[in-house]
Amino acid sequence: MLPAIVGFSNTPIHLKPDYCVTDAHKINIGANVESNGQNKKTVVCPNEPFKGMNYTSAGKTGIQGRQFLVCFTGNHNDVDNRTKTIFILSDEDFEFKLISKFSTQLFNEVMAPRRNVKEINVSNSIALLYNKIEEKALLIETSRDASVIIIDNDILSSDSTSILPMKTISNSYVISSPKIFNKTSQSSQFAITTPENGTIIKINFRFYPDLPKKIDGVTYQNGSEFILVLNELQTYQIWHRVDMSGTLIVASSAIAVFSGSHCHKVRFENSTDFGACSKLDEQLPPVDRLDKMYIVPPNYNREGTFLKIISPFETRLTYKIGNEQKEKILHPSGYFEIIFSDQDVVVIDSEKPVLVTSFATGSDDMGTLT
Repeated sequence: MLPAIVGFSNTPIHLKPDYCVTDAHKINIGANVESNGQNKKTVVCPNEPFKGMNYTSAGKTGIQGRQFLVCFTGNHNDVDNRTKTIFILSDEDFEFKLISKFSTQLFNEVMAPRRNVKEINVSNSIALLYNKIEEKALLIETSRDASVIIIDNDILSSDSTSILPMKTISNSYVISSPKIFNKTSQSSQFAITTPENGTIIKINFRFYPDLPKKIDGVTYQNGSEFILVLNELQTYQIWHRVDMSGTLIVASSAIAVFSGSHCHKVRFENSTDFGACSKLDEQLPPVDRLDKMYIVPPNYNREGTFLKIISPFETRLTYKIGNEQKEKILHPSGYFEIIFSDQDVVVIDSEKPVLVTSFATGSDDMGTLT
């Protein structure tokens, strides 16, 4: 068996002298600026017009690769005495390397029963904090084509996330978040990381319902733009008590985006079956990897399935459940939801690419699925 290579990068981070620009002034990213008579750090420029995004298909690829960029979103019961588990799988034995700017003591390889499977436990202290630039991303490199899955174990649920290879990530994304059923205990969130220094990221928020969000002392409304700059393996996570589906993200270079929830229980409006607390964390495909046609199977043995269709563009689409066919027109950042049973299949056909996410309802003895 080849030895696993676990290495940690000592590459220093150098800030690019980038600026975010408003009509009135320029702000040096990360510099001390005057705000209401107080000096404070800032990484934001609110309310700039959003420039939109262009679509050119990058073609189809699988989930195997040799480089993977990972960040671990903060979620329910993030405590130090629990771990997340990374599984790296290939068709034969292989070597791997972990590159991180965070503590080297957080990763512990476990001897897996098969030579083509690597198992690594990760301390929950690497989970991201909210509204804070951190150096918590992890770069995984393998000597052979492989797949990467992260398992997040909790007392009441076990969530998994499939990681996309770096050859598929890009610079434009649209966010999908689970529907919020209880604003006092549920939230939506997303996290961003990048392999490049000086990556400028523009986020055009979509909030439903329209509840303002305050970040670093600045209040953002539905439609406001948030700008930040991340360097190599830096991360940033944003959360809100409302659905942030339709939020558009455009960056100056490739980024990886993860969307989910702090703790969520997807259910029907009048259901008394709440299910277990799930984080519904998934790495999102970029806009240039989205498709126009989807066949969506049901989630078996569940009360039902919520299907969310989100478009970064103006598009017309049809969807068919059984023998019933309907048509929808979506504007940029627009979305709608479909509820269907475990006996149905949904077929979606759109003029332009859309993002489709499926959420299975939870039950008293099963968590929510995505």
